[in-house]
Amino acid sequence: MEKFTQYIITFCAAIMVLTNAGCKKELDSLSPHNVNFEDQQFSSANGYTKATIGNYTNLGLTTYEASWFNISEYRGNNVRVINVTNTNNNTALQNVDAFTYTNSQFKDFGLSRSFWFASYSALLGVNLVLKNVSATETNPIILQAKAENLFLRAFINFNLVRVYGRPYYQNPETNPGIPLVMEPLDLSSTPPARATVQASYAQILADLNASLSSFKSKGVNSFASKPAAFALLSRVYLYMSGTYAQPNAENARMSVRYADSVTVAGGYSLLQGTAYANYYKNSNQANTETIWAVNHDASTTTLPMLLMQPQGTYVNLYNTGQIKPLLTCLAL
Repeated sequence: MEKFTQYIITFCAAIMVLTNAGCKKELDSLSPHNVNFEDQQFSSANGYTKATIGNYTNLGLTTYEASWFNISEYRGNNVRVINVTNTNNNTALQNVDAFTYTNSQFKDFGLSRSFWFASYSALLGVNLVLKNVSATETNPIILQAKAENLFLRAFINFNLVRVYGRPYYQNPETNPGIPLVMEPLDLSSTPPARATVQASYAQILADLNASLSSFKSKGVNSFASKPAAFALLSRVYLYMSGTYAQPNAENARMSVRYADSVTVAGGYSLLQGTAYANYYKNSNQANTETIWAVNHDASTTTLPMLLMQPQGTYVNLYNTGQIKPLLTCLAL
């Protein structure tokens, strides 16, 4: 009986070894069905387009839009966050310090941390597309993706430097701006130090100017275009034009020049009458005033809900449309 037991144990062990070896060999030859590796994603022009659409999506996610809107619009006196469907007045969302570094025991839970993390996460996707575009690329679909991602990188960095850098007219050559991440970084990479405000703005301008020659088509205004790049260039130069006390006339002229490139030759016009009154009832794609805007579905995303669209008192007015918040909108 003892010999028979040893035989059974030896036999079972041999079967397990063979089974494991067979499984290992089979698993090694398989690839995940729900994952696209980098070389697969960018093996065709269509892969660049799909990756770019994903990068737009990053700007509409709650971690970016909610924290950015809170840091920017909610700090002003033109938005009030309140839930009129019940007695809960969300004033705490307005009163909380956006940069909770010293007055909170949870230093990583501040709005600044969320905005910083979401911004550089979005830049990772943008830089991944740009990394895979050859310097000698001629395919118009890939070049269009290149242009749109250069625009997105400039847009994200412009928002970052306005939050974390001092105004351009205040010693931009020495004041710290933002880390300029120009390629995908992995966990072992050392992030770059903060560039100066001047260098940060120079990179933003360089990306926008580089995008102009790569745009090959113009779709609906949910996607970046040459007019959108002109509009953002105008906005950037406006922020570089100083104050009444410290004006920079050349940058002001550049702001006007690029604004004219949109208004004179871009085919855009201000909405009038009923079209203006119904601006928020329709998609941004249905009007001539919005130059570029990332769609925010009013029934699913956080920002429209916080601004009572479609919930609450405006439910009958906004339940069929899109919201176009300032964080991802360029308009006349």
